[in-house]
Amino acid sequence: MAIFIDRFYFMKHPHTNFMNTGKLFLFIFISSTIIFYLSCAHQIPPSGGPDDKTPPKVLWAAPPAGTVNVPKKSEIVFNFSKWVSPQNIDKCLSVFPLPSGGVKISVSGRKITVRPKAVFSDSTTYHIVFNTSLNDLHGNSIGTPYQHYFSTGPTIDSGRVFGCVALGDAKGVQPKVALYTRAGKGDTIYFGLPSYLTQTDSGGSFSFENIHRGAYEILAFTDANGNNRLDPTGEAAFAPVQKNIVLDRTAGPLVLYPVNCDTSTRHIATLSPLSRTCIAGEWAGGGTLPDSLYDAAWRIEAVESPRVVAIQNYFTVLHTRRFLLGLADTLGLAPFRLVYTKHAPMLFGTTTVLRDTIRFNGLTNADTVRPAVRGFDPRTNAELKPVIKLFWSKPVRSAAAQWPCLDTLKNRVDVNLSRGFGDTTTLTPVRALTPDMGYSIRIPDSVFTDIGGNSPHDSQGVVISFVTISEKDICFSISGSGASCPKGDSALLWQFLPLGKQNSYFSRDAAGKFRFDSLLAGKGRIRLFSDVNHDSVPTPGSLIPWTPPEQYWVFPDTVEARARWDVEGVSVTCETCKSKAMPAQKPAVEEKKK
Repeated sequence: MAIFIDRFYFMKHPHTNFMNTGKLFLFIFISSTIIFYLSCAHQIPPSGGPDDKTPPKVLWAAPPAGTVNVPKKSEIVFNFSKWVSPQNIDKCLSVFPLPSGGVKISVSGRKITVRPKAVFSDSTTYHIVFNTSLNDLHGNSIGTPYQHYFSTGPTIDSGRVFGCVALGDAKGVQPKVALYTRAGKGDTIYFGLPSYLTQTDSGGSFSFENIHRGAYEILAFTDANGNNRLDPTGEAAFAPVQKNIVLDRTAGPLVLYPVNCDTSTRHIATLSPLSRTCIAGEWAGGGTLPDSLYDAAWRIEAVESPRVVAIQNYFTVLHTRRFLLGLADTLGLAPFRLVYTKHAPMLFGTTTVLRDTIRFNGLTNADTVRPAVRGFDPRTNAELKPVIKLFWSKPVRSAAAQWPCLDTLKNRVDVNLSRGFGDTTTLTPVRALTPDMGYSIRIPDSVFTDIGGNSPHDSQGVVISFVTISEKDICFSISGSGASCPKGDSALLWQFLPLGKQNSYFSRDAAGKFRFDSLLAGKGRIRLFSDVNHDSVPTPGSLIPWTPPEQYWVFPDTVEARARWDVEGVSVTCETCKSKAMPAQKPAVEEKKK
């Protein structure tokens, strides 16, 4: 650049004297120097040397944490140990309650400054929260959420809410925890900005300090888009069994369990006729799926004529979102439409009911395809209390509730058969089986039928045979008790979960005690949960309409089921959250002298 200007100048001014030439070189030198320093002014991490993995931390803040009578037009300054990345700073920092007009955030080197666009409110305790998305210029996260508080009045709020989020196997996830002020807003409060917000630490614990006393609802969510609001379409949510909190001084420890928060309208996604008298469909969207055709307004009508085809039966396919419609009349080749009711989740205290239609082409073929057995499980090394699964080519149901099972010595033990239409029929023995023994179950093909009335055509019927595990591989029992675990709840169920296996063992709670009998030898973990709906798994709750989640406790230590042993005296504890959950980074309480 300097050479180009020099040549251009002398071409235009060949008789320029030395004094002017000196001025020109001085101008070029100053201009080049300014350009050089401007190009170096960008905040980029220095190159060379070992990788910097040290997280940034707050060294001091002004005014210090806990300061009262802070002027309403004050700016809050934080000085960090390292230069802070300005990228997406508005998603790294939150102010609660949010001042009218919002806040302005600026980053300069190690300093972050927060100031209200208008003013802070009178006599209000404010919280400034840095979440783990705050990084230094090397990309190192702050690691642990940081909280700072001050008051524009003479006192600081003293309420405290603490607890933890039951993350299960979701390692490394740090949800945000929100407190919502109950003010007659209905369920819509979950989709707006919360009154207070914090983030869990890496272990799932959280703590709100210096909170205003009052009535709140609490919810945690994985804030994938960083907008500090719940997005029910793509973010997991967590809530306690009792989501309402009346805060006087302290509330906790609270445990937040998974809840479903799908607010989309439940509707039929697919619909296709299987025969002239049967239609298959599949549900999509949120809400509880209907298990019966309770709405008489459902109807099937021809598109090009006034003909109406009556619906005789509605069946759900077990453990799926599919359903079957049995018709009282036959379809034709003409196009038809199903007119049905679809339900939106409950909002504002009422259920939204909508009418919808879905079009399909009819069939004239009868359903003559017989169901076929595709396989069964287990075949060998069956547990002494196995769940036998029979797999089908199409949904069938059993006309029998029980059927006999015979061992190789012709001794009989009955098995219970699952009822209702399903691709899988489960058979569970009414008592424990004998080790090292072969068993067979022969069921006539007439016991099973599909929705068209077809049975599996087999002269031998359905034949299932398997062998139980050897006695040398059996742990006789595991027994123990749970310290601090709830007692007196008739729905409490203990479960032993063998590592790397799908089977499990259950024991009804007996005043805080458990006993598992005849287990396959190996290591496993113990879980306790409140099986309110009797489905033998901890069931998530529902946010809208509100259904409490089932409480559960998973104990981290493994227990060994030793072969040919009675393992006694196993002790576990139900303290999911630490009793004194506190932020790992304490607020900076003193301003460092400049």
